[in-house]
Amino acid sequence: VEDTARAMDTGSGMKMETYRIIASSGQAIFQGKQQNYVMLTGLSINCH
Repeated sequence: VEDTARAMDTGSGMKMETYRIIASSGQAIFQGKQQNYVMLTGLSINCH
């Protein structure tokens, strides 16, 4: 699952910031028990 990228323009030339959150889910066995997990990764990209 991935949200839409959001661009923010401050009006100063070609500067751009993009934020993105990526959610990955899965299953793992920990201490003999099956666990479901969700890992969230946040990205911030700055272009100057």
